[in-house]
Amino acid sequence: MRAGSIVIGIAFIAAPACLAQTAPPAGAGTVPTPHEPTMPLPMHDPRNPSRVIPSPSAADQQLAANVQQILQRDNSLSPQGRQVKIIASDGAVVLRGPVANDAEKAKIDSIVRGIAGVKEVTNELDIKR
Repeated sequence: MRAGSIVIGIAFIAAPACLAQTAPPAGAGTVPTPHEPTMPLPMHDPRNPSRVIPSPSAADQQLAANVQQILQRDNSLSPQGRQVKIIASDGAVVLRGPVANDAEKAKIDSIVRGIAGVKEVTNELDIKR
């Protein structure tokens, strides 16, 4: 009889331990697993918040990086002129930010229009006064 109570006691103790090992950890399901794709948050145009801006493609990112590198290497530009914001989409480039004067604004516009892959330029540069 005593041996039977020990077996029952062991079975009772072992069963909760097995269940505890198979139970999911706290918060399971809230963290995406590597095989679940995550969607980036949409970007909104700061000048028109109802307009969603599509995520840039790899080609757009490369074009923007090329334009930025060319401007950063031009020592004739002011520090602000070398750091203008570049937005590229399907070959269309938008320039934003402060520049020193009208001549610099025109020069940056001209430089960007001459870069391979640039089809259109929207110059929204501001003259810093």
